[in-house]
Amino acid sequence: MTRRSKFVVAAVTLSLAATWVMWPPPPSAGNAEHIAYPPDYLDVAEAVFRHQFDHNASGTQRRVKYFFLSLEANDPPNAFLARFANEWWPYVRPASMEAQLRGPRLIFSISSVKWLDADTAEVEGGYYHDTLSSSGNLYRVERRAGKWSVTKDELKWIS
Repeated sequence: MTRRSKFVVAAVTLSLAATWVMWPPPPSAGNAEHIAYPPDYLDVAEAVFRHQFDHNASGTQRRVKYFFLSLEANDPPNAFLARFANEWWPYVRPASMEAQLRGPRLIFSISSVKWLDADTAEVEGGYYHDTLSSSGNLYRVERRAGKWSVTKDELKWIS
């Protein structure tokens, strides 16, 4: 192995190690650790966020460094963010860290959850991609066979 390739391997290894040290994210002022969410609320939110990751109108899709999450104008609880620990790329972080971390990013938000019945919810949310694009969507989320999933995604506005 040449001296240059040893340097590259060392640089990549240090970079990956530094990234893992940042998990879990530190608590922030907007963190929702203190909020008592209704039963199934965070499961519905997880289904919507995972849907948004792969079904948004941004030109970059997953070709960004970070996904930032906002849950009704708060950072989601750390235990909720830990559900996304296996998302290798991009890294999932609370929205309050958006100003601290540099690189291409998408911000996903859930602004409200309305329960239609015990197994159905309507969720308002969307994404924001720097100054390039954003959207507002209405999602229908249903529990089928014990699992929550988005069954309808209605685009309300796009910019």
